[in-house]
Amino acid sequence: MPAKKKIFKDKKGTVLLLALLMMASAVVAGVGMGHIIISQLRQSILTDNAISAYYAAESAIESSLYQIRALEKDLGALPTTGTLDNNAEWEIEWSNTRPDVTVSIAEHQTYQLDLFNPDDLSEAPGIEALRFAWTGPGWLEIAYVSWFPAPTLDTAVWPEQEYQVVVPAIDPASSPIIRNEFQSNQAYRVRLRAMYGDIKNLNITGWSADGAPPGSQIPLPSHITLQAFGKFGLARQAVAASIPRFNQLSGIFDFVLFSEQPITKE
Repeated sequence: MPAKKKIFKDKKGTVLLLALLMMASAVVAGVGMGHIIISQLRQSILTDNAISAYYAAESAIESSLYQIRALEKDLGALPTTGTLDNNAEWEIEWSNTRPDVTVSIAEHQTYQLDLFNPDDLSEAPGIEALRFAWTGPGWLEIAYVSWFPAPTLDTAVWPEQEYQVVVPAIDPASSPIIRNEFQSNQAYRVRLRAMYGDIKNLNITGWSADGAPPGSQIPLPSHITLQAFGKFGLARQAVAASIPRFNQLSGIFDFVLFSEQPITKE
């Protein structure tokens, strides 16, 4: 009998231990669930902030493009920072050059490449050669007009002739090609036309000297690159845009209609 009583006494407190273990498990589960809920709330807030930051950066890009194209402001006159009504902040960086340009041109359409600084007409681009590389069945025709840079519009000597075709249509099998018709002390407006098919992924780079390889690579002017950063709360978003400095001329102006009778539109 004494042995049985000892065993019975040793089992005292088992219920209390079990209750403590259950309480501890509930506390741990509650803390874990609370951590998950708080993390999800923080993630939702960060997502909302990121959306506001993105639209702040996008607004900065759109405002800058409007001032450049519609109001014809110089790049140096653009605001670089600002705050929206919802307290989202933005800042923007710009460049009027690009290392290269890549475009696609549909058959019979043209692309205009400006090799001059529209914000400083006295600056020569310093380009002696252009390299062209493309895919697709299209043949590449190259034409340009050129003039000598001058400090002002009044002193500039503008070309009297229209576009001069300097390179007849080039077989795509010859891609890539390097053309050395350019002079570093002159400004150019180059017109590229796709013949006999579409030109795809036409990559254009400028170089400082003739030959192959033609010296060192020179950034192409008259191509604006904008990069805006929006900030709201702890979120930060970036948006970038790259466009030619001037609106591209439509390819319909590259053709002339000849008729023996008057042409009327009804």
